[in-house]
Amino acid sequence: MRQRTVAVRVAILEEKVTELSELPARVAAVEVQISQLREEMHVEFSALRGEMRSVEEGFRHEMRGSEERLRQDMGSLDESLRQEMRGSEERFRQEMRGSEERSRQEMRSFEAGLRQEMRSLDEQLRQEMHALNADTLAHMRVLHEEVLSRIALIGERPDRPKSRKSPRS
Repeated sequence: MRQRTVAVRVAILEEKVTELSELPARVAAVEVQISQLREEMHVEFSALRGEMRSVEEGFRHEMRGSEERLRQDMGSLDESLRQEMRGSEERFRQEMRGSEERSRQEMRSFEAGLRQEMRSLDEQLRQEMHALNADTLAHMRVLHEEVLSRIALIGERPDRPKSRKSPRS
């Protein structure tokens, strides 16, 4: 490396000092710019906060309105549902009454038919019992006649042992 002359070295040094002497002005300019940036940012952030509050209030207002409309809709749906249920309940009661009346009529009809069938069966049973009773009586008479004729035959037999009378004690 070559050694530089003092004059060159002084010139370089003077240039550097000149550059350094300009440095405070440049730092001051940067300070001003930073200060302006801070002010601008403060203003912008304040405006942004204001806008956000405004949007938030708008949302809150809209939500309150939606909530109120929703409550009204729910109330009207609740009332219409209740009315529909009352109407269905009344129709169901009427259907039940109609079904009950039809069931009663069917039961009366069935009862009348059953009573008629029972009378018919009772009459048939009585007729069969009279016929069987008449047959039994006829058969009993025949048997009675036969017993009487056998007794008469026994009484007419000569080899019949005489019955002894037992003494009564």
